[in-house]
Amino acid sequence: MEKGLERLLKLNPVKYKWKESESYNEGFLAHEIQEAGWDCTQTVVGEKDGEDMQSVDYGRITPLLVKAIQEQQTIIEDLKVRIETLEG
Repeated sequence: MEKGLERLLKLNPVKYKWKESESYNEGFLAHEIQEAGWDCTQTVVGEKDGEDMQSVDYGRITPLLVKAIQEQQTIIEDLKVRIETLEG
């Protein structure tokens, strides 16, 4: 898996209201995941404004989250070494 952090930063978390129940939830809009250029044939089901409501399989986003955290940790470790070198 490549570019986890880059791909993650394209996601737009939102608070939205369900049309049927008028209740609120937090998550992602399925069509925005598709528009972000993801290869998400298994992550997003349905078409924007289609007959059936689109859905997101949030479990399929988990590997991306882990990859992005790993990439951030590498950046953090590199920055710690640079700081130690500059302060040392």
